Amino acid sequence: MVSNDELRQKVVDILKQAGIDAVEAARNPANLEEAAKTVTPLLPFALRPLVKERMRGVILQIAERLPRPGNADAASVEPAVSEHRLRSVQDEIRRFFGDDYATKRSLRGYDADTDVLCSRLSKECDAIEACVPENDIGVRTRVILAKAQILGNWQKIHGSKGNQQSAIECYEKALALANGEPSLQAEVHYRFGRFCAGAAEEISGGKQKAIEHFQRVIALAPAGSSAYVASEEELQKHQKRRWFSWVQGMANEEVVCLLSEVDRGTEFLGRLRLCAVLS
Repeated sequence: MVSNDELRQKVVDILKQAGIDAVEAARNPANLEEAAKTVTPLLPFALRPLVKERMRGVILQIAERLPRPGNADAASVEPAVSEHRLRSVQDEIRRFFGDDYATKRSLRGYDADTDVLCSRLSKECDAIEACVPENDIGVRTRVILAKAQILGNWQKIHGSKGNQQSAIECYEKALALANGEPSLQAEVHYRFGRFCAGAAEEISGGKQKAIEHFQRVIALAPAGSSAYVASEEELQKHQKRRWFSWVQGMANEEVVCLLSEVDRGTEFLGRLRLCAVLS
């Protein structure tokens, strides 16, 4: 499989040959559409099955990575503004992902604009983290949690599983940072639990792992706190689902038993009829 970097380089070369400016194309949806149509037939045969939306994503990524005049180095911003920048990132995350901490989509449903947005927000989180003092555990942890939510929902051209593995690493890093601060640990466990419930089971451990994290919140957070109440609700929700699954399973077993009894009764009546005929 061709890596993202190799694919981007091939598209960069084709754009240069065609005389297309990636930044200009990215500014106008019609130009972007035209650029994607131009590039696709010129790709090596093995890459042509890439759908148009993914090609839009590649061109947007190229435009996003090009240096632009007048842009300040994100990491050079003073630490005093890091918390304000974090709030801005959190607002964008809420606007685009709401209360979702992970996506189950991997290859289907790819959206180029969301891909580029996630890339930008992830870089912003890295820049903010670099500005936060080592001893400011609260802000550092929340920056890492913001990045984890981005990674959990980030669907790249080749899928979302690689990013979700990185999200798990972020949650584990946040737990290590929050060690010794129960309220902060509870917040991390709650978000980690929501991620596990939302991501594919083979990556996150699924519902069972989510329940373990919510139970840790109950053990750590003060009763009545937002994390405690939210985790209680999640546990009740999962217990209801498990109860429904158990009841459904029992009902299915009862149906099978009843059908077996009906089959045996039908067989018995058939034998009686045969005896009557023979006699």
